Amino acid sequence: GLVDPELKPNKEESQQIERLVSSPSDQLTLRDKDLLWKFRFTLTNNKKALTKFLLCVDWLEEHEVAQAARLLAQWRERAPIDVADALKLLGPERSYQHELVRAFAVETLRGAKDGELLMYLLQLVQALRYEPQPSALGARALVADVLPGADEPPPPPPPPAAALLLPLPRRDRLGAVAACSRAVMRWTR
Repeated sequence: GLVDPELKPNKEESQQIERLVSSPSDQLTLRDKDLLWKFRFTLTNNKKALTKFLLCVDWLEEHEVAQAARLLAQWRERAPIDVADALKLLGPERSYQHELVRAFAVETLRGAKDGELLMYLLQLVQALRYEPQPSALGARALVADVLPGADEPPPPPPPPAAALLLPLPRRDRLGAVAACSRAVMRWTR
């Protein structure tokens, strides 16, 4: 329903919100969802609150989706989320399957440094399993951006004995990771 954007939680409500936001569980009761929805305008200053807020949105209600879009823009400006939370938004949770959420996550990941994305490469490739459909905005496109040539066939593997005998320089290790990622991308198609 309609809520005053200036409405602030009292001390008890603030503690409850903090408990919900800091909990590793994504299981929210109806009462928890109502509380987070009621104070949704104050949550945009807390980057850790985004994943919990998205669980409160009724994605079948146009006015809630429109409001979520406006709030996501505020989150991006006031409290940008971390790479780990952006990857979580590409996961299987039903509330994260909306194209608005996935586009937000991919845009967030596009802003991350390559080195940071490489640290999360396995999780990013795993997120491809949850892509509802191939999209230029989706995680598959992001992996292709991070790993140039991700859609190309991998080069032939070196002979097994040579691979065991020769220590691989860093560049080649990243190439091996890229080859594995390309193989997983083909497998998930």
